[in-house]
Amino acid sequence: MRRTITILGTMLMVVTGFMWQSRQEPPSIWWIVIEKVQEANQDIFLMHPYHKSIRNITNHPRNDHGPDWSEQQQQFVFSSNRDRDAEIYLMHWNGSNVVPITDYERNDLTPVWSPDGQWITYISFHDENWDIFRIRPDGSEVQNLTNSPGTDGSPAWSPDGQWIAFVSDRDGNQEIYRMRPDGTDLQNLTNNLSRDSYPDWSPDGKGIIFSSDREGPDDIMWMNPDGSNVRFITKTFNDQETNPHFSPDGKWILYNCLCDIYSTIRDQIFKMRVDGSDIQNLTSADSGVTDLRYGPAIDLVWHMEYLLGAGVLLMTTPLLIKLIFGLSDRIN
Repeated sequence: MRRTITILGTMLMVVTGFMWQSRQEPPSIWWIVIEKVQEANQDIFLMHPYHKSIRNITNHPRNDHGPDWSEQQQQFVFSSNRDRDAEIYLMHWNGSNVVPITDYERNDLTPVWSPDGQWITYISFHDENWDIFRIRPDGSEVQNLTNSPGTDGSPAWSPDGQWIAFVSDRDGNQEIYRMRPDGTDLQNLTNNLSRDSYPDWSPDGKGIIFSSDREGPDDIMWMNPDGSNVRFITKTFNDQETNPHFSPDGKWILYNCLCDIYSTIRDQIFKMRVDGSDIQNLTSADSGVTDLRYGPAIDLVWHMEYLLGAGVLLMTTPLLIKLIFGLSDRIN
């Protein structure tokens, strides 16, 4: 009996130590964050990367959109119309501590963190036009970065924080541009008659992936940061592949697929290697997903909270410690 208790106590200390270590140095595995239509409204979910289960972390009767995670701030930023107009909010990874950071009589959407967590870019319907703004996480220093007569959207920060890629139709059709974080040094990266959209930077900053309908339904393409070396990553004829996002380690691309545009089974989530190989379907039916990206890094503590809930985890650990050492005292 004493040996059993000693073993249990040792196991608990090992697990506790591992939990602490994993909290400090999370492994290179990430939750998948999705925006999904459920019961006629949109909520934000976490999808477990292994067993594909999902957890609703907003669960609000209004629509929640465009989640983006900051490792530096350890918070999600997202938009929601829960207070009438769509505004920008912050929240904890499990959906708690929701705090608004904008409160204007206009719609603010698709917020994205800067790499250092010091800025949030978003699009806003300002003066009858969609422009890209930036704002501090506390809601201060609001600036219009584009201020153009066209529609600007889909801001994406370079990993070093020196550029923001975005989409604009200011020249007649959707093209991808880049600018400095203060809106200066504007450069057109794509220039063709097709629709280019959804830019995302590789984690090493050496490339940008995006969607384009240059040869039929949208495919996923690659280009260098200056717009050169454009090439296809996917090239299908019946599938529409959009909204690509790199994994934080740069090994995978996550994307939406309207698989077989003539079929009723659509809106799938896929991932593939950066060269277009090893394509994997992460959903088995019409998922209703409207946005997706990688989110927080997984560690054991968060995994246990995901399965049990934070309250259960906090309550059971002290009880286990008390039980084990209480039994040990009785035997001694």
